[in-house]
Amino acid sequence: MVGKGARKHNGHALATACGAGGTRNAAAFRQRGLPLYSAIYYEPVARPARGTQMTRRQDAMLTETAPQAHPPHAQDMQGVRHFSDSIAVTGVLPGSRSFGRDELLALADVRSGPATIACYSGRHVRDLGGMRGVRLTALLDAAGMQSLPRAVCKRLVIAALAGDGYACLFTWHELYNTPVGEGAIVMVEQDGVALPPSAGGLQLVSLGDLRLGPRQASAVNRIEVRGWQAAG
Repeated sequence: MVGKGARKHNGHALATACGAGGTRNAAAFRQRGLPLYSAIYYEPVARPARGTQMTRRQDAMLTETAPQAHPPHAQDMQGVRHFSDSIAVTGVLPGSRSFGRDELLALADVRSGPATIACYSGRHVRDLGGMRGVRLTALLDAAGMQSLPRAVCKRLVIAALAGDGYACLFTWHELYNTPVGEGAIVMVEQDGVALPPSAGGLQLVSLGDLRLGPRQASAVNRIEVRGWQAAG
């Protein structure tokens, strides 16, 4: 579902920030000199402090934002070669860890769409409707990215790996210092369906790219972080 004020950019729609919180987001992006389309609409849900009783409204909001996704039935998996409902963050980060399906569903606060997947040549691959997911940077931060020295971060390469071995590559600079990072999303829901088996479950898209095909993958199961080393 696209928030009010969505704009077309490079052939696909990115939902711009809307509502009271969205207005603040949009103003922040203008102050930083970033294009407004990079302020992808998201709906964070505040969680109560540990030991605090949730109200019915908070409980309902969390339930709506993080629906329980059950493992796919055998008939849903027919013809599906690769499927992933969890993802591991590995490599040089100090808190390398795994995220299960329920945790990913709860973390997914980014909503966007529709979007068109096309190859670099322009060949149409498929269309995406409404989508919900978690930013790649959120998973990296949960694994300790922010605790690394900046000089180390600037030399990092991040690979999102799919079940078939395909790799989508990013640099720290792209994810944390350009609008690309706002649109690099691990999708957990497509058109209202959580972890659709036909799409391989977890998917990665980079909505800030000119063509979405080269840097999108299905059945994403691992994010590997490595430091770049000069040859010789």
